[in-house]
Amino acid sequence: MADGELQTTTRRRPQNFETPRTKSTRPEPRQHEGARRRSLAASLAELFLVVAWFYLCDRWHAFPIRPRQHDLRSFGLVLSIAAVVANAYESGSGKPSTPPTPPTPPKHEMLGRHQTDEWKGVMQLWILLYHYFNCTETYKVVRLFVASFSWMTGYGNCSYYIRSNDFSVRRLVRSVFRLNAFAALCCVALGNQYMLYYICPLTTLHTISVYVVMAAWPSANSKFSHALLKVAAAAAVAAVVWEDEAVFRRVWSPLRWLLRYDGPSFRSDDPMHEWHFRSGLEKYVWLHGMLFALVRRPYERLLLSLSSSPRRGTLRTFQFVVATACLTAGAVWYRHAGHLDKYAYNRVHPYTSFVPVTIFVLLRNLDVGMWSRSFGGFYRTLGAISLELCT
Repeated sequence: MADGELQTTTRRRPQNFETPRTKSTRPEPRQHEGARRRSLAASLAELFLVVAWFYLCDRWHAFPIRPRQHDLRSFGLVLSIAAVVANAYESGSGKPSTPPTPPTPPKHEMLGRHQTDEWKGVMQLWILLYHYFNCTETYKVVRLFVASFSWMTGYGNCSYYIRSNDFSVRRLVRSVFRLNAFAALCCVALGNQYMLYYICPLTTLHTISVYVVMAAWPSANSKFSHALLKVAAAAAVAAVVWEDEAVFRRVWSPLRWLLRYDGPSFRSDDPMHEWHFRSGLEKYVWLHGMLFALVRRPYERLLLSLSSSPRRGTLRTFQFVVATACLTAGAVWYRHAGHLDKYAYNRVHPYTSFVPVTIFVLLRNLDVGMWSRSFGGFYRTLGAISLELCT
C-alpha cells in the first residue's frame, strides 16, 4: 500500500449469516377470525341475557308489580350524584380515570361527536329517572329532550351527507337496521307492539326523510340557497301530511299494521292516534337540525376567525350579542310556551321546540375553547348507547 493512502477495511458477513426477521405485529388471519368469532359470541350471549332478563321481569312477574311512586327528592338526588361522579370516568370507557397521559391537541370542531354523545347521555339519564320516579313536573323538559334527539337526527345525518356525499343504499339500510334491531328483538321476545318503542320509528322516519331530501338533486347540497329550497319543500310536505289528519291517515294507512298501538294504558279508540301524536310533536324540528348543519361551517369559521384575531374586543362583542339574543329568545319562549300546562304546551311544541334547542347549542359553543371541553365520559358512555336505553 502506498504511503499516504488511507487504509479501509470492510467487515464481511459469513456466507451462512441470515438477517433476523422482525416479527410482524399484524395478527394471523386465523387469529383475527377467531377473535371476531369470540367477540360475536360474547355479544350474542350478552344480548340473550338482557332479553331473558326483560322476559323474566315483564312476563313471568318474578318481582311484585307496584305502581310508580312520585319521588322528586330522589330524582334530584340521583341527578346530582351523577353530575358529581361523571368526571371520574374516562371518555367513553366507563372506568375510573387513571393518571392522565399527555393530551393531544383538541380538534376545533363545533358540535362534534363527543359533544352530541355527552348531550344525549345527560338527556337519556334524565328521561330514565323521570319515568322511574314518576316526576311529571319535568314533562315539558322531557318533551324538549325528545325534540333534541330528533333535532340531532336531522343535524347528524345532514352533516354526514354534506361531508361525504355518500348516498349509498347500503349505508341507509345499515342505519335503519341499527335503529330498529333491538326494538324488533324485544317485540318478538316479549310480544310487544312496535309503537311501544316509538322513538325507533320516529328516528327511522327522520333518518329516511333526511336521506330523501339530501339524495334528491345532490349537486344542490353544496350551495346554501339550493339546499334551503329542498328543506323548504320538505317542510311543505310535512305540513300537508301532518296538519291535515285525513291526509295523514291516507298516507300512513299502508303501514297501519306496523304503527298501530292499542296497549293496556291506551286512552283512544283509534290505534293510529299514538303515531299521529308522537310523530306530530316532532314533525318540524328535524328540519331545523338540517338547517343548522347547513350553516354550521360558516358560523364555525366566523368564530375561529374572531378567536384568532388580535382584537379580542370584537369577539367579546359578538359573544355578548349572541348571548343576549339567546336569553331574550328564551324569555319570549317561556312567556308564550314554557309556562303552559301539559296539553296546551303539546299544541305549541311542534312550532316552538327548536327555540330552546338552538339556544342550548349556541350557548354551549359560544367560545372556541368550549368546543372540545367535556363534562365527563360517563355521560358520553350513556350517549353512545342512548338508543338501546330508549328501547
